[in-house]
Amino acid sequence: MGVGEEIYSGAAQFGRIWTYLGAIIASVLAVVMIGFGLYLLFLRLTQRQTAGMAMEDSKEHVDKDGKKLYTTPISWTVGASEYHATLTGESALHNGQSVTIYYGMFSPRSGSLEPISWTAPAALISGAIFIALVAWAWVYITRRYKFVAAATGVSDVYRLLK
Repeated sequence: MGVGEEIYSGAAQFGRIWTYLGAIIASVLAVVMIGFGLYLLFLRLTQRQTAGMAMEDSKEHVDKDGKKLYTTPISWTVGASEYHATLTGESALHNGQSVTIYYGMFSPRSGSLEPISWTAPAALISGAIFIALVAWAWVYITRRYKFVAAATGVSDVYRLLK
């Protein structure tokens, strides 16, 4: 085997090792993202709702993006406990007006006028699966094609030395 073949094989081996390292890091990141996504999904699935009542008229204010928001003191009861909070929403409420309050099953104190969205958990879980699949697909490609592994190895060495 000549010097060129040894360099080619060494670069390919380095590229494969570097690709495995990247896939392992991507997998750990994916597990964390899936865990956080499942946590948010659990919060969404365990969210309850109850009737609340505005204790006084809403106060209008404008946020930094120029959007009108309304802040209202609201009270709601869960079991035998009564909770009070000042909640912000997009519509004005009047004293005594009934509203739907969304709260966590394990933390009724954390009331909200809007339910938790499905978007964040779905994006985290699907993004994690995509990241892991792409990383392990790249491992497969570098294992199957030596020239891709060698190119990966050369580019990784270049990036390390740069």
